Amino acid sequence: MKTPFKLFFCLLLPFIFSSCEKKNIDKSSQININITAEPNTLDPRRARSLNDSNVIKLYMEGLTRIGLDQKPTLALCESYEVSKDLKTYTFKLRDAIWSDGNAITAKNFIDSWKKSLSPTFPSAQANLLYVIKNAKKVKQGLLPPNLLGAKAIDKKTLQIRLEYEAPYLLELLSYPCFFPIPSHIDKSNQNWSQNSESYICSGPFLLKQWKHSDSMVAEKNPSYWDVKNVNLHRINLSMIDSQTGLNMFENNELDWEGSPLSTLSADALQSLKRLGKLYTQSLSGTSFLRLNTDQHLFKSLNVRKALLLSLNRQDIAQSIFNGLAETATTLVPKDFHLQETPLFKDADLIKAKDYLKKAIDNQEISSSDLNNITLSYISRERSHKLAQLIQDQWRQALNIKVSLRPVELKVFFDLVRKQNYQIAISSWEADFNDPINFLEVFKSKTTATNNTGWENTLYQNYLDKSNFSRLAQERKALLKASEKILIENAPIIPLVHYQMAFVKNPKIKNVVVSSTGGIDFKWCFLDKEIK
Repeated sequence: MKTPFKLFFCLLLPFIFSSCEKKNIDKSSQININITAEPNTLDPRRARSLNDSNVIKLYMEGLTRIGLDQKPTLALCESYEVSKDLKTYTFKLRDAIWSDGNAITAKNFIDSWKKSLSPTFPSAQANLLYVIKNAKKVKQGLLPPNLLGAKAIDKKTLQIRLEYEAPYLLELLSYPCFFPIPSHIDKSNQNWSQNSESYICSGPFLLKQWKHSDSMVAEKNPSYWDVKNVNLHRINLSMIDSQTGLNMFENNELDWEGSPLSTLSADALQSLKRLGKLYTQSLSGTSFLRLNTDQHLFKSLNVRKALLLSLNRQDIAQSIFNGLAETATTLVPKDFHLQETPLFKDADLIKAKDYLKKAIDNQEISSSDLNNITLSYISRERSHKLAQLIQDQWRQALNIKVSLRPVELKVFFDLVRKQNYQIAISSWEADFNDPINFLEVFKSKTTATNNTGWENTLYQNYLDKSNFSRLAQERKALLKASEKILIENAPIIPLVHYQMAFVKNPKIKNVVVSSTGGIDFKWCFLDKEIK
């Protein structure tokens, strides 16, 4: 327990630190990065996009954090114990405080999880919490929140009971939907996460400034429990298109441009690769198309299969991603080694035309339906080129007329969430390194990340069985079979598995870029010896 003096000092520390910083901040302790667009949210319970999650991790923290060795390291958790059956974890919290001086408690975690699991709360990643005992039934309104398999034993002790063994739990806990929220603020101001004045932080940086749709400033958090290992004093975040960002990088006005925060154009990739300035890293992610199966045209499996088989992914990988991508005939990336062989043949035009003919002959659709298809996507250069190429490939292969609908980031996610679209260019990057993370996205039509209107009982059964399988090969077989069902039913159309590509100031060291698309500047520093 803090003495009155210690508590007073903790409250005073941010102001002391801030006044000192104003005199000492220089270019050797700050960096400039581009996040391309306004975050959809900074509330960890609501985060959906990779960019939102990466920005949130500057300001917020969970029980664990992905470390420099790419493995989960303890963060707000000081220690933990696991039961013999591997289904109960007991976490001891370290002595940490929110940026306003209030203690971070076990109850903050419980409050966050229960709110995310409220049937009416729009938590896009609530399904990740389903690893907790009874979490799914709580979200469905079938059980009251007090039966959730997580509780605060005391202020510093948090216990989680699992539905099944989850060897990836520590990695999962580093994801924003498992972060605590400042309950004392959330109760009085539900909009606390929408501006810098009310945003309370638990992570290595403070949200010092937020000019909406323009920029952010993150400053070192003097209240952070591990502040001694935070080297940067400031991170300036711009919200500009990637071409402008690349120009600024070349003028030494940005220190990082490209993945996973923004997207370099195909033309830029080729030039930067030739000049030896391009950094690449594997990414456990897949670009794909969502089909709205509640729409008349896409209720037809024959139509969906025709669209699936008619695309030339090799052309997409080369033309749009400049070779920094692999053709995808699966949802789960190849580095998970789930499927030994492709699940379909790329650019199989003969079969594609046969499926479309069946749809018309069986009166599932009419020919005129093929002239009223709209492809929605986020309004970015690469997405626009990808949409144009898909449009052209379908026109040439199937004589289908597709209209393009570019929209801003927030509008796009709203369209997808409400299923107010026909086809949408989408992507999924792993939250943790296990195939289940991809496959559970489409487990149920009510899953917040599905948004296709499709579900399949056998698919669900295989996924459920995989959670309780203790034999690795048996579990893999179940996941493998479930993915085959997904692709055979084609509510989604895999396009490519891609790599991350970026440029950075060579002075930048100790940035953690994970295969799941996470980026963390907690340990970042600028090497002063590099000219």
